Amino acid sequence: MSNRSDDWVRYRKQQVYLRQTGRPSRIPLADVERALHRVRSFHARGMTYVQMARQCGVPPRTLAEAARRGRAYMRRVTWQPLMTIRFEEPDPHAWVSPVGARRRLHAMWLDGYPLPWLAERLGYGDRSYLQAFIRGTKGARGIRYCNARAVADLYSKLDGADPADFGIGKQSASFAATSARKRGCAPRAVWDEDTIDDPQAIPEWTGACGTPQGWRIHRREGIPVCAACEDKGDESEPVFSPAKFRDLRVSKGFSQAALEEAVGAGNGLISMWERGEGWTYRSSTRRLQVLEKIMTQLDCTFDDISEEINE
Repeated sequence: MSNRSDDWVRYRKQQVYLRQTGRPSRIPLADVERALHRVRSFHARGMTYVQMARQCGVPPRTLAEAARRGRAYMRRVTWQPLMTIRFEEPDPHAWVSPVGARRRLHAMWLDGYPLPWLAERLGYGDRSYLQAFIRGTKGARGIRYCNARAVADLYSKLDGADPADFGIGKQSASFAATSARKRGCAPRAVWDEDTIDDPQAIPEWTGACGTPQGWRIHRREGIPVCAACEDKGDESEPVFSPAKFRDLRVSKGFSQAALEEAVGAGNGLISMWERGEGWTYRSSTRRLQVLEKIMTQLDCTFDDISEEINE
């Protein structure tokens, strides 16, 4: 009984120390996801949960369950060891997940590198297999680690490079990028080292993809709506509130004419919006750009001048 009591006292002291030093024991969800992205990425690249457990001391079964189901929260005592895991290369001929290799090929194709050129650099006789792999009709069950590593090395080598540096003409590069764009390939910018190999990760086009806020950013910035945000507009559709908009404008000391002049809007546009006319969040890109300038002038977000539909 005394041992359990001593453990509890030590635990409470640790909690107090962490709070006093600004390091709460309970880790924010974003950091939890980052740790799980690492675990899933390493496993997808061929590293076993047993290998990870040897490094961090967390039981393999716990690692596997966390990676499969996810976690709503995680204690620092578990999170910190996970962030210390380093990748250990498997056998070159081991089968690994094809997800990371396919995403890297999509990004390089979108950067303007034609498939025949990529096939040559990766040691394939022609582009037919590479094309089938990119489409998902080949390699669905897995890819050899040595081949996945070759794709990753080429991906790193071409980071920040220009296709013209490798003798690829502008027309060929443009055709490759257009073909990749039509297929819906994701660019480099939407992935990072911890997510590109994670089969459960989604491309971060907006920094909030998979949420209603992500859908709004897609609309505001004119970015094509990704699969994760496709249904979020209907799920939580924001509605412009003329009353909130008018109250905020007045509180900031702007007249309608002064605000229109500050953002370069047409005469009478502010008055029309405040009457509840001519506005919908599915408006044209030009109108959304005007709204963005207005929100900058008023130092507000769209949430400050909108209300949600409650059904």
